[in-house]
Amino acid sequence: MKTFEIYFHDLNSEARDRLMTELKSTFKCGKLETVPLAVIEQDESMIQELPSSVDRVAEWRIFSEHMEEYIRERTVEKYSINSSTFDLMSIITNPMFCICNVLKYTLRIMNNKAKEHDAEKIAHYIQLYWAKLKN
Repeated sequence: MKTFEIYFHDLNSEARDRLMTELKSTFKCGKLETVPLAVIEQDESMIQELPSSVDRVAEWRIFSEHMEEYIRERTVEKYSINSSTFDLMSIITNPMFCICNVLKYTLRIMNNKAKEHDAEKIAHYIQLYWAKLKN
């Protein structure tokens, strides 16, 4: 069993002021500093370790490699005509088209109706939105 005590000095100033108001007391007695306000006990078998720090850049590299493969294998042919270099997505000039599709796939996920590649579609539409804004 792990025990954790909370003392008056552990509270922020707003919490201390509110406590003093509720107790209709002042800090003159000094007991609030020496006696724990709360004692929390927790079974150590229930304590989970915090995850180690995350390398966001490394995760992004892995994700971007995944997205490159996804785009190459699933969208390049889908949006080209007769294997030409023309891309149907290039005729879309309004970036809001991309945002509408982000919303479409996000809502599908939020409504527990996600399909296999919805996260990839969201990421790709965000990238297309970003590219259209830059042009």
